Amino acid sequence: MTQPPFLLLAAVLATVTWTAAAAESREAQDEGDEITQELAALREEFEAIKARYEARLSALETKLQAMQEESSLDVEEELERLEERHDRDREELQGEIEKNRRAFAPLAFTPYITMFGNLMGRRDNKMVISPEGDPIDNRFVFRAGEFELRAAVDPFADAFLAIPLEAESPGGPLEADIEEGYVLIKRLPFLGSPWGLKLKPGKYRPEIGKNNLIHFHDLMWTSRPLPVATFLGTEGLGESAEAGFQVTGVNADFFLPSPSLETTLRMQLGFGTTGNLAVTEANQGDDLVFYGHGSWYQRISNSQAFELGGSYLGGKNDPSGILRTALAVADFTYTWKPGRGGLRRSFVGGGEFFYASLEQSDGPSRTPLGYYLFAQYQLGRNLYLGGRYDFSQELENERLDTQVWAGYLTYYTSEFLRFRLGGEHRLSDLPEKNGLNTLFFELNFVFGVHPTEPYWVNR
Repeated sequence: MTQPPFLLLAAVLATVTWTAAAAESREAQDEGDEITQELAALREEFEAIKARYEARLSALETKLQAMQEESSLDVEEELERLEERHDRDREELQGEIEKNRRAFAPLAFTPYITMFGNLMGRRDNKMVISPEGDPIDNRFVFRAGEFELRAAVDPFADAFLAIPLEAESPGGPLEADIEEGYVLIKRLPFLGSPWGLKLKPGKYRPEIGKNNLIHFHDLMWTSRPLPVATFLGTEGLGESAEAGFQVTGVNADFFLPSPSLETTLRMQLGFGTTGNLAVTEANQGDDLVFYGHGSWYQRISNSQAFELGGSYLGGKNDPSGILRTALAVADFTYTWKPGRGGLRRSFVGGGEFFYASLEQSDGPSRTPLGYYLFAQYQLGRNLYLGGRYDFSQELENERLDTQVWAGYLTYYTSEFLRFRLGGEHRLSDLPEKNGLNTLFFELNFVFGVHPTEPYWVNR
């Protein structure tokens, strides 16, 4: 019996399907085995790599530890070497210091010596007579030579000595004297230096006003201002020579508490004898004079400053020491030194006012007055132009007064050489002074140790 065709076709399809499924099953099994084998191989390779890196890491750690131990030893050894070298260098330096100290210690106490010379020439339109009665007009005069010695006495004090050789007459010899000689005690072992206290025993120029402190070779003019000469006194050549006075006594200089860092308050007190102060000259130094000076210095800006001072002196003006003298002086100074101008521009101006009360045995006290004003402008690095006006009443008769109009031009080559041309015109109630016109030539030269610059020089 013949089978239907569809049954034969179904049997064929079933056989083919079973055969294909069996083949796919065998292929899948074979592929899974291959993957399992690959995973096992990868695991073995990973374990091998891990073992190698662990071994390498262990080796590196061992090496690092050895290097650290070695470095620590090297640092300690280097520190020990540096300490030994430092000790050797310190010993060598101390030896050099001691060697230099022994070599230079004598020089530290050797005086610094400076020599000043001053030559003056003048041309006058009338005769001029000095206080000694000598004509001094129309001539050259070597006014003075001065030796200055400075030295440290010990760690607590310095010493200063000024010995001028001055002309007392136009043609006469130069006469020596001690203008200043003192010890400046900066501090004492048992006292220290409260308020910056400095003591000055000896012969010195006291700070009665500002001008009296300055030796005349450091002036910005050829002659002293007229009130300084009138109230404080002159020497042989009169107003064209040295003026001012000295005290032989003790001066105390100290600072007062200041309201700011830009302000300096300073005070001086002193007493002693003087024989050349004009307002006490009749006493001839038989009685002590007492004085005080206070100053206020104020810095306005980096280029400007102002100083105001006041002084008082009391003494006697007769040989018996009965009649009293009182002298009051006020001074002021303004300075301008611009930063942009450097050393080529500056200005300084100021003045002093004098008032005296002189008791008289035959009448009321005389009360003469005097003052001067000045200004100076720096035209260049070495050139200065200035002017000054003086007014002074006579001590013997305050109804008589004299005025001076002065101008000058200074060429300051260095602190060792200065040239000056100046002119003065006088108006006076005294016939011998009225209408006096004078042209001045001045030369200052210095040699020796570098001197201190005058306050009016911009260096």
